[in-house]
Amino acid sequence: MNNGIKDTAKPTPASSGINIMSVAGYILGIAGIILILISVSIIASPAGKSSPPKSQLAIADNVTVSDLTTVSASISFTTDSAQIIDAIVCDGQGKIIGVFSDSIPVKNHIINIETLYPDSQYSFQLLSADAAGVRSISERYSFTTLKPPPVISNVQISKATESAVWITWETNLPTVTELTYWEEGDTRQNIISENTTGTRHEAVIQPLNGERIYAFMIRADDIQNNRIIAKYEGLISLKNGARIIERAPDFTLPSITGDKLQLSRYRGKVVLLAFWSMNCPSCQQKILLLQQAFERAGDDSVSIITVHGPAREEDIKSYCSSHGLTLPVLLDLRADVGSSYGVLQLPATFILNQSGVISYVNPEFETLEELDRLTGQFQSE
Repeated sequence: MNNGIKDTAKPTPASSGINIMSVAGYILGIAGIILILISVSIIASPAGKSSPPKSQLAIADNVTVSDLTTVSASISFTTDSAQIIDAIVCDGQGKIIGVFSDSIPVKNHIINIETLYPDSQYSFQLLSADAAGVRSISERYSFTTLKPPPVISNVQISKATESAVWITWETNLPTVTELTYWEEGDTRQNIISENTTGTRHEAVIQPLNGERIYAFMIRADDIQNNRIIAKYEGLISLKNGARIIERAPDFTLPSITGDKLQLSRYRGKVVLLAFWSMNCPSCQQKILLLQQAFERAGDDSVSIITVHGPAREEDIKSYCSSHGLTLPVLLDLRADVGSSYGVLQLPATFILNQSGVISYVNPEFETLEELDRLTGQFQSE
């Protein structure tokens, strides 16, 4: 039995054959190990060559991660020559979640990473290739996205007098809060800051004029200095009893002319906001009446804005052009804005006062005179 110990006696023909096979197997084994090592070296090197020293892998300088949010980050770095660099991003378990790149060759690089998760750790490596196709990969860098911002809830008036209101609110985690308030139409602001942290908050707003409307904004700062800020905006009215009123949902939509319109830019004016569709017979009549009102409007205190729901953009533009519509027609192609206003049937019309508060829903008007009387009663609010 062969026990692995070499026999020093003169070999017989049979034993000689066994030894030759053993030597051949030994050589083949060594060759196999060498091949495995070569394969490992090829796998470890993107260029198919042996891994260079770590210092040669420094393809970028001044690598920093900035503009961190809960779901995104920006990677900044420089290279000696203008080139396109790939950023291979992995999650906390080392699984690749995506490859992000420059769009054009540059020396100063900014690569934006998006669709991340809050309060999660990520790592990335930078990959480049020279003109000969030889690739280099950087060392591994890491960052952690910010935690979700605080949630402000249960904003309400707990007490009121003829000239003051007590506002209370809650946050889902300890925060430092600040309340800013001002009279609508006035640029002067008053700030009330908290000196302590907690989850239940209160501020007294005074003195107030019972005939005016006041806007206020609550800001909650993360006490861990992560610069995560939550904001709440509202309005206070002392008419008919102290109450908090909400503005109409703000939005920004593209128009058929290619411009973008933001609703909040129209504060200070009465706004007639009309949701419609070119396939709705009632809408077709209303939109022509609104076009007439828009053409003859001589007072900028009333603005007419129309929003068209889901349809082919080219069909909407063609309809507006063929019917001579020059009033603002915004494109709500996914019905996101319509949903935020609770629009279920068309046409749907909202009148917003100068403070951006919905004052009337689906008013009836059949003539220009009726429309004038309707909007006029809200201009003095």
